[in-house]
Amino acid sequence: MTETLLSLSTVPEKGAAVRLRHLTGQRFDDIAAVLGTEGAFAAEGKAAFKAIDAFRAHERLRTFLAHGVAKIAVERTDKWIVVYRQVSIRARQAERTMLLVEEAEGLEMLADIRRKSQQLCSILANLRHQLVK
Repeated sequence: MTETLLSLSTVPEKGAAVRLRHLTGQRFDDIAAVLGTEGAFAAEGKAAFKAIDAFRAHERLRTFLAHGVAKIAVERTDKWIVVYRQVSIRARQAERTMLLVEEAEGLEMLADIRRKSQQLCSILANLRHQLVK
């Protein structure tokens, strides 16, 4: 993601539209903005925009992993369960959220994230190669 943003920012004329911010969530927003239908790279980035959108379906999990606290338990059947808790601030109020992930669901999520991540990395690499010839 970061390499693609950096590459896009060097493209004459269009590159000035690319924002280069620090946080991961901001980078997702930045790349979606320049590859989206109204973005400077909309024509070249259709496939990448779709792949980013598919990958961002896991944004909620990323937030829990990055900003939450987890407790892990093991059932009698040796299957694990993870309870994530997170406190964020919305409109000056605490917002407490919880996510429970059982092993089977977690393994499905992991497989989906790996697949979407590989697709996204490949598509972004192709986009960088296409634009920085």
